[in-house]
Amino acid sequence: MIRALFQNTRATASVELLIVMPPLLFVGWAGIELTHRITTQRAVAEIAQLVADNASRAGDSTALGPMPLRESDLNDVMEGAALQGKSLNIQQKGRIILSSLQQDAAGRQSIRWRRCIGMAAAGSEYSNISNTPTRDPRGIQMRGKWIKAPPREALMVAEVYYDYEPIVEVELVGYGKEMLEAKAVRLVRDNRDLSGIKGDANAARCTVRST
Repeated sequence: MIRALFQNTRATASVELLIVMPPLLFVGWAGIELTHRITTQRAVAEIAQLVADNASRAGDSTALGPMPLRESDLNDVMEGAALQGKSLNIQQKGRIILSSLQQDAAGRQSIRWRRCIGMAAAGSEYSNISNTPTRDPRGIQMRGKWIKAPPREALMVAEVYYDYEPIVEVELVGYGKEMLEAKAVRLVRDNRDLSGIKGDANAARCTVRST
């Protein structure tokens, strides 16, 4: 009977399929999840780059002399970022933080102003208090390096945080929901008035979770 059993090959393909299918399904699922996370992280990074770049160009281009910056200009920057991240539902699941790093009259590096949108529970890495950041003579640290604003110029610092959720919820160590983040910095490209922001529109204050 045993010899006959081993010689019976009618169900070999089915048995092989049952053995191979679980590992193949796991590898396929893992590949889809990894691709999804990489794609999401790249999208978050692109939003950070977009915010920093657009903020470095923003201002009233019709003005003579130093270009004034208006709240409406910053609102346009944030609205563009929200449109860019619409597929991610960035307004509900993310937090976009834009800061202006400048050198004050005493030569210290300081966050002059900060604006935010998004509902995610995330704050700026460069200050414990949203609208009254503490000054640091070294500037800000990004990717292990200290960044300083040149005298009489400003750096636009963008931070994007996003509550990432995997496609399939499975309880595995090191797998599941996490906060993705990306940062970007750009030097203001025009002769901008750095004294403050013109209040021609509602400000996207960081003390409010904006939708």
